[in-house]
Amino acid sequence: MKKIILTGCRLSLDICRFFEENEMTEALYPTIFGLFVNRNGSCQRPEGIDTNILIICEGGKGFIHGSNIDREITPGDILLIPSDTPHSYGTKPNETWNISWCHFSGSQSANFLGFSEKEIKVIHPPEPVFANTIRIYRDFYELISGDLMLNTMIGSSQALRHLLSYIQIHSTITDPHSHLKDSIEKAVDLMNESVEGHLSLDQLAVAAGLSVSRFSTVFKNKTGLSPIDYFNNLKMRHACHYLDSTGLSIKEVSEAIGIDNQYYFSRLFKKTVGIPPREYRKLKLQL
Repeated sequence: MKKIILTGCRLSLDICRFFEENEMTEALYPTIFGLFVNRNGSCQRPEGIDTNILIICEGGKGFIHGSNIDREITPGDILLIPSDTPHSYGTKPNETWNISWCHFSGSQSANFLGFSEKEIKVIHPPEPVFANTIRIYRDFYELISGDLMLNTMIGSSQALRHLLSYIQIHSTITDPHSHLKDSIEKAVDLMNESVEGHLSLDQLAVAAGLSVSRFSTVFKNKTGLSPIDYFNNLKMRHACHYLDSTGLSIKEVSEAIGIDNQYYFSRLFKKTVGIPPREYRKLKLQL
């Protein structure tokens, strides 16, 4: 096995340019990476930087300060800092930490952070997940520390994709906003229960226990849709079921999903499904 060098390395501008211009790597690629043992000191970035940051704490103790977070970092924690986000991190005097870290960029790099808001997050996954995270990082580190061949560069980008995807899928977010997942699930449950009736944005926000503006932002970040668009999509899914399996008229289908205006229903159905409800029914009958 290749010897691991306990240091940091900044990739050259030529390599970063290759990553940025190659269609297999432009979505996500590393720019700086390293492994530090018994490292001390701190980093102050009042305006943030133009890359995202991943820090995996394997030992010792550190801290992270930001607009949405102020806490200690201990072994088993994974720190994610979006680009252009003011922050400071490091160790207190007479303390050290052992960290694996990487700065990364790319056209889709924000998606691999698991959130779209400019908020710092700390994740503390179960121990087996953390151990696998370390193993995957080591694989990435050995690859990116190797030669500069084309396949190696592409492979390191894919290894970083694997690492960030694994963290996102298997980890439990434990920052101060961890309750938001349950809040959104409560709102979605209410939508499913009320799909044949009416719901306002205010009612959904109350169910989630959030302000209307905060709820709307968090909901769209998690689902990709506004709360009302999501609710309407659920209604259209039920409308498709009625059109597929019953002889109800278009007006009756509209009323069955809580939309009193048949013409509004038809416009909404076309916008969501792509074709008007009558054409949808004809299409299904031809299958």
